[in-house]
Amino acid sequence: MAGVTVYVAEEVWGMTDPEVKISDTVRFDAATQSFFYKTDANELNVQALKDNLFGKACSK
Repeated sequence: MAGVTVYVAEEVWGMTDPEVKISDTVRFDAATQSFFYKTDANELNVQALKDNLFGKACSK
């Protein structure tokens, strides 16, 4: 999905900025083609979860 998002971001969100704020806690970075989840103190690359134990547990 992230690879396609770069091409459809203008149609979906009406923006061509390199970073798209999707919500107060989620943004998409076109340069890295990554979604980031922001908390008060941290920002988590959502794609990085797919290969760790948390990601494997959630996919079952």
